[in-house]
Amino acid sequence: MPQKTLIVTENHISKRLDIFIAHYEPAVSRTRIQALIRDGLALVNNAVEKPGYKTKLGDSITLELPERKIYEVLPEPIPLSGIYEDSHIIVLNKPPGLVVHPAPGNYTGTLVNALLYHYGSLPSQGGGTKGIEQERAGIVHRLDKDTSGVIVIARTTEALRSLSAQFKNRTVKKRYLALVVGVIRKGSGTIDAPLGRHVKERKKISVQTEKAREAVTLFKVKERYKNATLVEVEIKTGRT
Repeated sequence: MPQKTLIVTENHISKRLDIFIAHYEPAVSRTRIQALIRDGLALVNNAVEKPGYKTKLGDSITLELPERKIYEVLPEPIPLSGIYEDSHIIVLNKPPGLVVHPAPGNYTGTLVNALLYHYGSLPSQGGGTKGIEQERAGIVHRLDKDTSGVIVIARTTEALRSLSAQFKNRTVKKRYLALVVGVIRKGSGTIDAPLGRHVKERKKISVQTEKAREAVTLFKVKERYKNATLVEVEIKTGRT
């Protein structure tokens, strides 16, 4: 993976990190730069910062730009389990084992491939419907591959913007049922454990990190078993 190092000079002090990088990488979109920063591929003095981090004189920014392949996301006849739909949104029950959108290791067999087959073109965050823009066609939020549950798809640009704003502003309540190892004696509680990129293993998330971000989860015990507990979980500040 190509890597380069940028040093902040006097002309670029107090600039947003994403804007600073965009100055040197004009061919890369701001959206992608922000994603690279959050994924730990743009480090400031070997630490993960937010896209809005203000640069300081002498900061060393290490940037890794993975080669991005442009390919066409094709429709695939994958069955979908519908809950509700109208002219603006589609509400589906995503089964476990189904990846939401194409990504390294899962370029086919995703929910997006199924949506393109059943519904045709859908709006994307980038505004396009071809090539890499189709990777997230209609997608506003996601569920992990092995997580089942309700997922909302936007059918129009207006719905995409509105739903995206609701998730960004955290007005959407996200509740899950989770089976955890061990018996939780407390009936309910709050887990307040800031998360961030693992200091050494950059692809992992850890509570033991210097640059952690707020992560608050509420839980309520539904049932206790011999060596496990079924809990209802409400995520207040989800992190990926």
